[in-house]
Amino acid sequence: MSSLFFISIHEWLDLSHAQQRALLRHMTTSFEKPWADQELLFRRFLRPSCYVALYKNASGLPVAAALFWKESTFLYLDKFFVMAEYRQQRIGMPFLTALLSSTTSLPLVWRTDQTLATRFYGKHPLVRTLGSHGDYVYQYSTTQTRRSWEYEDIAPLLRMESAFQPKAMRDAT
Repeated sequence: MSSLFFISIHEWLDLSHAQQRALLRHMTTSFEKPWADQELLFRRFLRPSCYVALYKNASGLPVAAALFWKESTFLYLDKFFVMAEYRQQRIGMPFLTALLSSTTSLPLVWRTDQTLATRFYGKHPLVRTLGSHGDYVYQYSTTQTRRSWEYEDIAPLLRMESAFQPKAMRDAT
């Protein structure tokens, strides 16, 4: 299956405004949670070190995407998703493998919930868990020699607000 797909990585700021908005539309429809603030989400990706990895089919159409940026000692994977019309086609794991193979210069770190940490990301042989903080599980993958992580390494992530509406807000509606 993976031979029918390929990955391409682009700087977010090199994409046209229309391409950026289309990707955000795909992203917001692929997750099954309400977003807190769409404009805040858009601005989150305007940092100069933000990249988008597109997983494309043989026709060159994107079927999945990941948005990530460079922190001081690692790459932070902020969003990883399969586009809604391609879900349930076993695209996620081949895409994750392609992404991990494409980002070997620095460790790739992300935060997720307990379910995805064990049922999806945790199934990949290169994925390790750093620990948890609040509702998040912090995981990473690297092909480099394992190094010990310090609190300072991921401190910016611990303070970053969720892009999704808080559960209390969702329950109130």
